[in-house]
Amino acid sequence: MITSIEISVILPVYNREKFLNRTLESLENQVFKNFELIIIDDGSQDSSCEIAQEFCKKNKNKNWKLFKLEHQGVSYARSFGIKNSIGKYISFVDSDDSVEPDFLRILYENIKNCQISICNYKKKIGDSKISKNIFFHKSGIFSRNQILKSLISDISLKSFLWNKLFERSLFDDIIMPQMCFEDKIICLQVFSKIKKCSVTRKKLYNYYINETSLTWQMNEQILSDYIKYSEFLKEFFCKKEYKIFSFRHKLFCMHIFTFAFKVFFAKYKKKEINIGMFFKFFFENCKRILYSMKI
Repeated sequence: MITSIEISVILPVYNREKFLNRTLESLENQVFKNFELIIIDDGSQDSSCEIAQEFCKKNKNKNWKLFKLEHQGVSYARSFGIKNSIGKYISFVDSDDSVEPDFLRILYENIKNCQISICNYKKKIGDSKISKNIFFHKSGIFSRNQILKSLISDISLKSFLWNKLFERSLFDDIIMPQMCFEDKIICLQVFSKIKKCSVTRKKLYNYYINETSLTWQMNEQILSDYIKYSEFLKEFFCKKEYKIFSFRHKLFCMHIFTFAFKVFFAKYKKKEINIGMFFKFFFENCKRILYSMKI
């Protein structure tokens, strides 16, 4: 008989009736059993809450809990989930994704003597069975600074919350902002607290890209939040420690420059702006990006 919960899985849900069965079925099929599932319905207006209720009834002896909130955004839902969970470790799953049966077991085995355990993931487009393999960080145990360098450059290691297992205490006293890339700011704070991190190249998380996914829309708000993260990064490390990570920050800023060009070129192609406005908006945002790197 389980006397204590090792892992709390936090699952925010908002209008995901089309995908939620897939997500919850994958959590039902976990090989690792000593976990609780905290489902936070963030004011869904479709049948998501009813779907979650049915699964919780079916799994009432497995520590599945459903909380209903008014819509306040994913950051608030995650914070609420953490406060209402009891696990020694915290994991996050998005309500339109799925996990492999060994997802929790392998992350849990790898977190010994570390504070964070990370797995690789598959990227899937819509309902297609075809998945794209992700070029990913090498497996092993890494120090705080080693893993932060990879995280900041955003190339081999991404700042998603969902393919990771965290020691619970890492979420004490951190900022959870309401913005498009809140995961990046949360991960930056959390990873800065650790001594060691474990990484496996095993693909244990299935990340679905859907038409409704905000992350994959190309617009000025997304660009603005990218730049906000860059500004936050500079302020977070301040002058002394920033020197350690400055090169990786510049690599990430090159990505923002490219994204800025794509955003305004897309608007130009749609004839939403003329060539003069294209260059004006592009260079205004370039100034912000450059300033975010300036110490």
